[in-house]
Amino acid sequence: MKQFIPTRRLTPTQIANDTFVVSRARKVWPEVKGPSGIMIPDPRSPYLAKTDGPVLTRIERAAFEAWARVQTPIEWEDRITAALLADVRGRFPCADMAVLKRYGFTIETRKLYVEMGARYPARSFCLAEPIDIPQPATRFTTTDSDRTAHVPEEHLPFFDTIAEVEDARRAISVNGATGWVSRFKGTSGVYPTWGAIGEEFPRIGAWMEKQREGAARD
Repeated sequence: MKQFIPTRRLTPTQIANDTFVVSRARKVWPEVKGPSGIMIPDPRSPYLAKTDGPVLTRIERAAFEAWARVQTPIEWEDRITAALLADVRGRFPCADMAVLKRYGFTIETRKLYVEMGARYPARSFCLAEPIDIPQPATRFTTTDSDRTAHVPEEHLPFFDTIAEVEDARRAISVNGATGWVSRFKGTSGVYPTWGAIGEEFPRIGAWMEKQREGAARD
């Protein structure tokens, strides 16, 4: 049976008073523009239901993308690209491909693809120069499929990390900050401060703090 959670019923006077308190707080603790160009509210400032929804969405998205870039740095991705290219070159030597190309049995490509099963989208890797290989050779897999070349085992941790990042991305739509703010209001009767949001979602809190530090240096 679903538990009933009582909410605070506000009179028009209480609503007006809350609005005044919140608007005054924004004047006392003004926002700052971080290096991202997003206005970052002060941690002591209350969340404003009428205006802060899109702001929180932008902040949550930016914080996630910054975190995701750290999980799979470009240097790691470059090593994966080099490993996949070396694997292809080992199985399809350039001299052999030159012969097959004359008979139309190869394609020219600048990308290699890694399939990660039905749950995740395929990941593409851009090559510095085009190569000629049979079309099926452009694809690898991290699964047990016997129809596609397997990613070398030592490089599977990269794709495990990609999967973790994608799972975290999907989790935002279910347990994201905007939904939490609404639940907080429903149980407490008031909206949280931006500091409370940062505490509940450390990734967002850390990103906002870096943005405030960046604004202070400018």
